[in-house]
Amino acid sequence: ASEAITRDNREQPLHVASVGECILNIRSARGLSQVKFAREVGCSVSSLVKWERDIVLPRPYFAKRLLAVANKIR
Repeated sequence: ASEAITRDNREQPLHVASVGECILNIRSARGLSQVKFAREVGCSVSSLVKWERDIVLPRPYFAKRLLAVANKIR
């Protein structure tokens, strides 16, 4: 039997953010436009758009860059 992931044993499914949602949240927390965020990460705006829309995943190099940018939020 498949069971939904739940929070506190309630029937509501737990929302798990997609990679794109996480990237968008990082960018929003930094208060940056897509152009400025892409510049900081070192990627093209078109790549960033594809990541945020969950069309493709960032390659390992850019995943590391995204983590470095995310760590600047603190």
